[in-house]
Amino acid sequence: MINIIFNLIRPLNVSIGICSVLIIFNSFSLNKTLFLTLLVVGCFIASSNIINDLFDQKTDKINKRKKIHSEQIIYVYTYLILLLMIGILASLQLNINSQIISLFIVLPLIFLYTPIFKGIPFLGNFIVSLLVALVFVYAEVSIFDNVKISILPFFLSLFLMLIREIIKDIEDVKGDKISQIKTMPVVMGRKFSIRVSILLMLSFNILLISLYFSHFNNYKYLLAINLGVILPNSYCVFYLVKNQIKSNFRHVQKIQKTTIIMGLITLIIIRNNL
Repeated sequence: MINIIFNLIRPLNVSIGICSVLIIFNSFSLNKTLFLTLLVVGCFIASSNIINDLFDQKTDKINKRKKIHSEQIIYVYTYLILLLMIGILASLQLNINSQIISLFIVLPLIFLYTPIFKGIPFLGNFIVSLLVALVFVYAEVSIFDNVKISILPFFLSLFLMLIREIIKDIEDVKGDKISQIKTMPVVMGRKFSIRVSILLMLSFNILLISLYFSHFNNYKYLLAINLGVILPNSYCVFYLVKNQIKSNFRHVQKIQKTTIIMGLITLIIIRNNL
């Protein structure tokens, strides 16, 4: 049972969220505020993954992903309620501005995403990307009660996640079509969605290069964005142009997840001015 819950909460996603908070805090010196912020972020990310899987059981079965068995449902709901309670109680211990973000923006979006927003082309992708990117803003507001250093990470993360979410929808088009979920690939077609993802990847590469010349004239930043983001993105563009069978979309989606991790490393370099 523990193994099932472990898979449902997506430990890698939770770890990325925790790393995002630590990048903003820029220290490994644990205090009460940092601990509570990490607790809120970890619990809400884990909860959102479980909620999404509960709503997506039919689609996941079609797309041959791990599914929740009927005898496991009661345990899954128990863990979900526990995670939500811990996250909400922890958020109430932080400042009022952070509570507005976590309880009145993030939490409603987590619950409304799959039943409402996921079925709206592009908006669904944007909502997921926004939730991930908001971790940076939430961390700064919770810890420093300010929004300044999180602006750049917010937009970079939003861009990277948007690319990955569109690729993920292309991969899942069969299940979404049968489940009548109107994602971008279902409504506008796979080819159109591929073109959009390619355009976003190329635009993101140009943005990173322009940031190097305008703000971060640092060889370590240049090395990080080239090896960690620009080269993988360029490879994905080539791969999508040449191969458009379903198995390749999963491959590209995994590369994009790696790119997100490398993007975090780039943000560490920026944050510490290495």
